[in-house]
Amino acid sequence: MTTLREYPKPDRAANPTPLDMAIYNFELKAKSYHDESIKKIQAPKN
Repeated sequence: MTTLREYPKPDRAANPTPLDMAIYNFELKAKSYHDESIKKIQAPKN
């Protein structure tokens, strides 16, 4: 199984509804969380 080195950035709708914006903001938070997790895993252990 391969792991993602970077979580994909979500696309923002051109004319978003409030629900679209809530989903988009949640996806941005998920991207931030996963990117930080990936950095911690890949950090060299000294």
